[in-house]
Order: sequence, then structure tokens, then C-alpha cells
Amino acid sequence: MTRTFKIRNIILPLFGFSLTAVSQNVDQFALIGNKVPAVRMHLLEIPQAPKLDTVYLPMIKGDRQAFSASNKMDSKDELNAELEKMRAKYTPFMQNYAPASENTRAKLNLKKFQWRQETAADKSNFGALVNGEGNWDEVKIPHFGEP
Repeated sequence: MTRTFKIRNIILPLFGFSLTAVSQNVDQFALIGNKVPAVRMHLLEIPQAPKLDTVYLPMIKGDRQAFSASNKMDSKDELNAELEKMRAKYTPFMQNYAPASENTRAKLNLKKFQWRQETAADKSNFGALVNGEGNWDEVKIPHFGEP
């Protein structure tokens, strides 16, 4: 009996189970998630930063390296002209070259349907309702009547 007691006390806590928790309807997954993660910390490796060479960017002034700001636009016409130039530049990339896909889904377009309000007789004899008995009105979609 002492041997089973020892095994139970060692094995079950390793997997996050305890007999008291099982008998008290405690969430076993919450127990596992809330455990201190020190059980397997020795298996983790802390990543080291790679050793990189020091790179210095040259500070040479020249036409190729210099930044030049574009002209400031002062009117709506200038903005529209620049937008047209950009549209013309990017038009080849905006073309739709995908082939037309074949529509394989069957559709049933509903335009009108039969409708009526529920009655006390419907509650007692649901089969008659399913068979279409009673006074039905034909309505068009969309229909915003009461249920």
C-alpha cells in the first residue's frame, strides 16, 4: 500500500493530476496550464545574438546618393495631374489577367413564397402544418411581417 501511495504521489503530479482535484471536479487542463514551468526548463536553450560585423554607411554627397523632394503641389489641378500620371504608370499592374471562373453553384432565386401566422391548431397538430393545410398567403421577398 505504501508503494502505490508513493507512485501516486510522484507520477500524478508530474502530469498535472491530483486525486483531490479529480474528486472535486477541478479543470485538469487549468491545473496543467497553471503549473510552474520549472519541470522542463533545463531542456530550453536561450538563443544567443549572432556576432555581426560593424558596417558603416558612407556619407558621400553626390547626385546618386542625394534625396530630392518633389515639387509642392498648390492646387487641385496639379494633384489631379499627378494622380493621372501615377495611374498611367501603375495601370499594367492593375490589370485583371485571371481567367473567368466557371460558376458551379446551383442557385434558386426566391421571389415569392407561402406564408401564414401560427395558430393554436398548428401547435396541437404540427403534421397538418407541414402538409400545407390552413390559409396561406403568397408574399414577395422581402417580407417584413410578423412571424
